[in-house]
Amino acid sequence: MDSFEKQFQKIHRGDLSTLLKIYWENKPIYKSLFFWGSLFLSVIILSISLFVSISKYEAIELLANTAISVFPSILGFNLGGYILLISLNTSKILDEVTEPNLDHGEQYSFYQKMSSVFAFSLLLQAFTIVCGMILIFIIKIGKSHEINYWIAEFINSIVLFFMSFILSYSTFLISQIVLNIFNYGQVLHFFIRIDKLEGEENLKNKTE
Repeated sequence: MDSFEKQFQKIHRGDLSTLLKIYWENKPIYKSLFFWGSLFLSVIILSISLFVSISKYEAIELLANTAISVFPSILGFNLGGYILLISLNTSKILDEVTEPNLDHGEQYSFYQKMSSVFAFSLLLQAFTIVCGMILIFIIKIGKSHEINYWIAEFINSIVLFFMSFILSYSTFLISQIVLNIFNYGQVLHFFIRIDKLEGEENLKNKTE
């Protein structure tokens, strides 16, 4: 197998590593306002819990319940958008959006990048739901056990920060999904209009 075939197969793998590479090329996480906004909000929530008489345990339970009650619906919304991305296409449009911009040194196409944003968001939100379920389970069985106060405070602080972050980030990514759906709709509209204008121009030339 030659180097071109190996590279071609490499960029079309369906594993998590390839997904993260495509997502990273599209927009590195450290350049995302959603990421830094989530981090900042998590620090604020943790700071409030440290300096105000708020039970970290109850805050964690609230976040965990929010994850398992609200995020399944959000996950469904994103999944619907992902299906929309995959289904609303013609072969001509696919030819355009699946071509990488090699002049700019890009390995992945516009279509792959849009797909990676949906897939990354879906995985993060599914991970958030799973974390919420695990925490609820731990909270249920942990009520009958006691540990050292300072150890409990340390663990609760870490868990509160972590849950605040993934909940905030997963929520903020909804905005990115909406913008991506709009962006993709604009691209589809552009190519449909171009195709129509070219058809009208060809018809005009034939009748002259």
